[in-house]
Amino acid sequence: MECLLALPWYGCSICVEYAPARAARLASLIPNYPATAYLTYFQIKPRLFTGAGHANLDAPDAPVRSFLQRYDGQAIADRLRNDYLRVLGARHVSNELKLIRTCTKVGAFSVR
Repeated sequence: MECLLALPWYGCSICVEYAPARAARLASLIPNYPATAYLTYFQIKPRLFTGAGHANLDAPDAPVRSFLQRYDGQAIADRLRNDYLRVLGARHVSNELKLIRTCTKVGAFSVR
């Protein structure tokens, strides 16, 4: 039997953790579900990370910002905010590394 709840407190969040299409399909099976924020969360989160759990530097920003605005003040919004901050942090590190590589190539500073 397929897990329909996909809620962390039931211990089955792994069912849809990295499968946004599956999460969307399951959500369509229970349209009047009282905790739709969780169903939406499990459609957005997989786009933020790779299957290996690393931040996806090309993750879309618009769905996250829309979700955070819509569910502001709810625990699930805090959870997505934390996930998104990991992505933003990884983007910052990636951009810094690109800058360092560029600077070393043009001789802006010496590397020892």
